[in-house]
Amino acid sequence: MPRVSESAVVIEVRQAAPLVDDWRRQYTYFGVSEDEISKRLAAAGQPDTGQNGDSYAHDSIEAQLIYERIFRKLTRHSKGEDAG
Repeated sequence: MPRVSESAVVIEVRQAAPLVDDWRRQYTYFGVSEDEISKRLAAAGQPDTGQNGDSYAHDSIEAQLIYERIFRKLTRHSKGEDAG
């Protein structure tokens, strides 16, 4: 029987990251459009320069928009009392 290290396939993170991003965008229920991201970038004072733009800002805003959608979905039926 071969050892695991002999039969395992090693994929570098740089090679795998785009594939994971493509899969996530295709199958994520809470995905956001590029138009929504562009509007949020503009509101934050970041220019939307398309594919050559600041990927950190783009990805951060995309994550924030997804977080907001998940939060709204999970809390839509919640009822709470004011602490005051």
